[in-house]
Amino acid sequence: LSGRCKKIEGPKLVRLWFSTIRFCTRFTANESQYLCIEFKDGHTENIKGPTSIYKDHLLHSKISVKEAVNVGKHEAIVVYTNEKGKGSVNTLTESIKRGPLNFFPAVNQTLKTFQHGVERNVKISLMERNNVITKSFKSKDNYALNLSLSLTWKISDVSMLLKNPQKPLQVLINALANDVT
Repeated sequence: LSGRCKKIEGPKLVRLWFSTIRFCTRFTANESQYLCIEFKDGHTENIKGPTSIYKDHLLHSKISVKEAVNVGKHEAIVVYTNEKGKGSVNTLTESIKRGPLNFFPAVNQTLKTFQHGVERNVKISLMERNNVITKSFKSKDNYALNLSLSLTWKISDVSMLLKNPQKPLQVLINALANDVT
């Protein structure tokens, strides 16, 4: 009735006279998860697991459990970190993290997303891959020719891949097809 609020941690027997009770939800993260906590004052915190926390309705606007990014032995991710510089200038730094690792992003970090056909992914595979390029031709004397080239490749320098805005594999395949023609 007086508008006061009191937090009670139990187990405890509490008599409620003309009061309303609100239970707090517990959020738990294991070793490969983290808690993303959004506070009502506007700031956000990421807490690496294993941990648990109760949502305090007076402090927290939202709590969510998120999975860490598991980067395998032959994979890498690109992390952008937004850092506050002198004054109000923000700088965006780019770093490459190679696996194996479990990556827990900080609040000021985002991961670069790569498009592979219709699939979007944050991981870059550093393993050797194989593509077959097939071209059909007709010679001047009307013979039909089918040419198949096997292309084995792997990414050795991730920073060079990031500097090239085009799809390097598609550029290489187009150049080989033009040379064969």
